[in-house]
Amino acid sequence: MVRCAFFLTSVYRTILFIKISLNFLKNEINKNMIDLNTLVQETGAESGLTFNIDGILLESVNLEYDGNVAAMIGMILKMCLEMSEDVNNGDLKQVMIKNKEGIVVANKDEYDNCVALLSKDISKMGLLLRKMDTVFNN
Repeated sequence: MVRCAFFLTSVYRTILFIKISLNFLKNEINKNMIDLNTLVQETGAESGLTFNIDGILLESVNLEYDGNVAAMIGMILKMCLEMSEDVNNGDLKQVMIKNKEGIVVANKDEYDNCVALLSKDISKMGLLLRKMDTVFNN
């Protein structure tokens, strides 16, 4: 009986420790999180997303197939990061993709968290680049 009580007490303490640790991590992540809705509104971008360098989607705004887009942009960032390291150009901060019908600006921080903004209005390119630099303090 005493062994069972001791076992349950140690399990309870372990669960409590895990909960406290998860809450601490959640608070630390939230401190560094970007308000994606505000960022999209301030820049006039049509859509935006946050994800990690492995393409795992965290949040998206106004974007269909957001998981696929996060995976593709994550792969592009990862490949550009490796190329930047191979040619000794320093740490990758930003990638811009421009085509006839729009622009994508994606930034990566030192913890491999990524934000991408998408716009169909190419004239917003300067605003997107500047705002992303401001957000990431490049």
